[in-house]
Amino acid sequence: MTTITLLSSLEAMPHIEYIISDICDELHLSGLTPSVTLAVAEAIRNAIVHANHGDISKSLTLSYGYSGGTLCFDITDDGPGFDLDATMKNNLDLPSLQNGKGGGEGLFLMRSLADTLSYSIPTHTLHLEFAAQGINPTLATTRQSALARHYDTTLLSLDT
Repeated sequence: MTTITLLSSLEAMPHIEYIISDICDELHLSGLTPSVTLAVAEAIRNAIVHANHGDISKSLTLSYGYSGGTLCFDITDDGPGFDLDATMKNNLDLPSLQNGKGGGEGLFLMRSLADTLSYSIPTHTLHLEFAAQGINPTLATTRQSALARHYDTTLLSLDT
């Protein structure tokens, strides 16, 4: 997995969202970009607000990798940790969110968008997985190159 150190500040979120989108593009998984960006950005936002309390001196990392048709992200922070199962059981049913009981909206969103959501208390790491088996990176690159050549040729022929 590749690891990036992030600034633990909400002011950095636009830049962080761009990084997530760029990761999807780099891996030729642009079809996943909206869901991945929304879920991973929410995980990072939660780490900044709830774990690191906006303290820019605290550690925040984003690790990602793609293997076997699955795109994985790990968000690691300096917070005290939490019990994901208990939080999801207590706060993540849609009626409690609609009735304003408070809390859990971000986790509900992540759980809805990601294929896998887990948390490791010892490492303070939230893990998200997104299935992308239908995408062939080699074929995507070949098609992208062919399309670029087509447009270059078309534009050149229009100029002459």
